[in-house]
Amino acid sequence: MGFYYDLCLLTFIFSTIHSTILPVITKDWLIEFRQHVEPDAAKRIAKRYAMVSRGPVLNDKHLYHFVDLKPIHPLKRKKRDTDQEAFIQRHELVKRAIHQIPYIRMKRGYRSPAELKEAFPEYQSPTDPFFQYQWYL
Repeated sequence: MGFYYDLCLLTFIFSTIHSTILPVITKDWLIEFRQHVEPDAAKRIAKRYAMVSRGPVLNDKHLYHFVDLKPIHPLKRKKRDTDQEAFIQRHELVKRAIHQIPYIRMKRGYRSPAELKEAFPEYQSPTDPFFQYQWYL
């Protein structure tokens, strides 16, 4: 029983570490064309690759925002889809296809108490009993 428990715990730890290291990939693509492309032509190209064109980026006819329509497996979205990228780039009008990575939001300037103790050994946690209910400063 102990062996299986240790094995499950080890698997959980490695999967957690692996998922925090790799960036999450979205279904959004930035497609750069070699020449000016009209929105109708971009929609036809997107439909050919099972995508939807969301229109030009910043009204630039070279850059378009495409969204992938294919269903995804949640565990596979940790990797870039290099096969799809190469498949799109084979089109004669496409210069480059870039898979978009989402922006990870973090609190600015927040440091955990452990980081504060490491950086400032003389730091002491506040003694106010209601401090834990306050919003961070």
